[in-house]
Amino acid sequence: MVNKDLLNKINTLDLSPIKGYLVKHFNWSRNAVDELGAEYRRFLFLIGKYGPDAIVPWNRNVMAFWKVHILHTRKYFEDCQNVLGFYLHYDPSVSGLFRKGVLKDGSNVTPAEQMGLSQADAPALLSKTIDLYTKEYNKSPLG
Repeated sequence: MVNKDLLNKINTLDLSPIKGYLVKHFNWSRNAVDELGAEYRRFLFLIGKYGPDAIVPWNRNVMAFWKVHILHTRKYFEDCQNVLGFYLHYDPSVSGLFRKGVLKDGSNVTPAEQMGLSQADAPALLSKTIDLYTKEYNKSPLG
């Protein structure tokens, strides 16, 4: 997919239902939600350009916007298909990659450990995302 085409699809995406939900249920200001919407569009662009395995949400607000988008199931499904060309699955291990949890077999491991990753890999996953964001936008997502 040509980046210009991807960017056009992302920029014309109607995020008003997600923004409205965040204003109503999270008590966020309209201005803050509009700014976060722009950041979420950057998240989608990076996923479209570099693939879902290369990008992780870089802060809790981007993660929250994504989760609320997912709550609008039909819209989310259609948006994924129309913009990315595939369904972008939410994997709880992205946000809880190194959070311990007891599995059915009684073992106490993190999702990262199940995937063969160590605690030391967490900074590398986020660092890769930050590097790609900085490459695309000439600024860090961390401010």
